[in-house]
Amino acid sequence: MSVFSSYGSADLAAGIVGNMKKISAAYGKPFLQSEFGGRVDRASSTRASLVAYIKALKTNGGQGIFYWEPECMSPFTGYTMGAWDSSSRRPTAIMNGFTQA
Repeated sequence: MSVFSSYGSADLAAGIVGNMKKISAAYGKPFLQSEFGGRVDRASSTRASLVAYIKALKTNGGQGIFYWEPECMSPFTGYTMGAWDSSSRRPTAIMNGFTQA
């Protein structure tokens, strides 16, 4: 099981963000999700997860979310959690998650 499937799924977004809200309340500080990523070869599920996280953040007072290295792609890197298509060198549907939330 990958880290993404364990911790980044849309099903878990509300619970994870809820825990961040509890920590935020305990310290009296706003919160944001500083890293998000998903498998580029599963663009639809990654986009769905991104939408779920953004909605959960908005609902719980989160300040925002950053996509970790969206422009990384092969052959420049072996990292598979970017959001760019290596053949077209254009954004994938993943990035639409920012406008769909």
